[in-house]
Amino acid sequence: MTLIDPFLMSLLRKAFTSVAALSLASSSVRADDTPTKRPNIIVIVSDDQGYADASFQGSKDILTPNLDALAKSGVRCTRGYVTAPVCSPSRAGLMTGRYQERFGHHNNIVAEAALPIAHLPSNETLLPQVLAKAGYYTAMVGKWHLGLQDGCRPYERGFDEFFGIITGGHDYFVNHPEERAVGDQSYKARIERNGPVGEAVPGYLTDAFGADAVRIIRESHTKRPDQPLFLYLAFNAPHTPTQAPKDLVDTMPATLESKDRRTYAAQITSMDASVGKVRAALKENGMEKDTFIVFFSDNGGANHPYYDNTPLRDHKGSLYEGGIRVPFFAVYPGHIPAGSVCELPVTSLDVFATACALAGTKPETSHPLDSVDMLPVLEGNARQPTHATLFWEFPGFGAAVADRDLKLVVPKKGSPQLFDLAVDIGEKSDLAAQNPEKVARLSTLLSEWHAQNARPLWGPGSQTQLHAGQTPKTAPACGDLAGEEEDPSK
Repeated sequence: MTLIDPFLMSLLRKAFTSVAALSLASSSVRADDTPTKRPNIIVIVSDDQGYADASFQGSKDILTPNLDALAKSGVRCTRGYVTAPVCSPSRAGLMTGRYQERFGHHNNIVAEAALPIAHLPSNETLLPQVLAKAGYYTAMVGKWHLGLQDGCRPYERGFDEFFGIITGGHDYFVNHPEERAVGDQSYKARIERNGPVGEAVPGYLTDAFGADAVRIIRESHTKRPDQPLFLYLAFNAPHTPTQAPKDLVDTMPATLESKDRRTYAAQITSMDASVGKVRAALKENGMEKDTFIVFFSDNGGANHPYYDNTPLRDHKGSLYEGGIRVPFFAVYPGHIPAGSVCELPVTSLDVFATACALAGTKPETSHPLDSVDMLPVLEGNARQPTHATLFWEFPGFGAAVADRDLKLVVPKKGSPQLFDLAVDIGEKSDLAAQNPEKVARLSTLLSEWHAQNARPLWGPGSQTQLHAGQTPKTAPACGDLAGEEEDPSK
């Protein structure tokens, strides 16, 4: 039985109380058209990238020629969303095709990283597992951040091969092959390849991730020419620490006045170069025309002055647009018109079902999916979004619901706010006082959605919250609790 936890119930009570006061004051998967040759599928994710921090998003001083060219070859989505304003839960929604609140993955894995419960639950079916069963070769490069315990790593959750970091961030120059990550702040721990063994990685980490993605593409062509490829390329750039090669930083435009902004720009420039090499590898191996690519950031730009989320309000960790609306585009030659723009809402939640549709498979999952095939929207063949309503809950901030252009934000502190995103992308004009009935309707939608969800398994709102400095010194293996959904009533 799923019960509403006290945190969200208090928010919803606040919303309904405000509605009453204001009233007084104002008297799935498309398996029917499986392609004869199933496409390769590449999901590229940047980390904490600001909404305006790419030239295809309008930046004049952070130039991303490779991302620009790739975006122009497909559809740029002006209302691209993720399911959470921070890294780990956003990736959980992506990998499962389900709102991560369904299974208690509301919070980032930070202080609680080494707790047995702090990982994507083992009874959730992940996209690489589905695609592997459908005959795809599944590879991941980059940042995992969905559990560092034994049994919870990428190569144990459906990926045929993995090269990268299992924590939420990493030093870009220093790595210790002998050091096991036992907490999310293990930023100099080993870089893993296909198992719990460290590999010495020289040079700059973003370059290493790009080079390994290129290797996988080339080997896909030479070693597995008849097997489609699923590649999840999850950069940790431009997440902190803010580090980049000095010679690259020195080439950044003079308009970038602060050292942090120049270094951050260099981080994105390095990632952009790696994306260019990935695309070049696809071309040289004759794979570009048979490859679907989707790119987005895992959440909004962080709360530092050198990240730019213009024209959005707020930043990472917030459920205003600056925390959840991200750079987003998709490419599929011959299917998605080049140079197109989609103004309908799209979400990373739908990558799961879209990939399954492209693979011609119906996932056998133990839980119902929230994900819907968004290819008709990306192709420009749909007039309505895949989801009329989108939901978010982040215990550190509050909750939000967007119903087409109307968005209700219910912050942990303060009154519910209503915005019309069609005319107010920056969420500057609160319309709640003039529209109590709309606030009531959206509050009801949010309450009904929340009643279907689990209680947070760790972090704020849970019974297992730790704080910085309290991380256990060892990382236990996933226990029986990891394979069962916690009873939200406990």
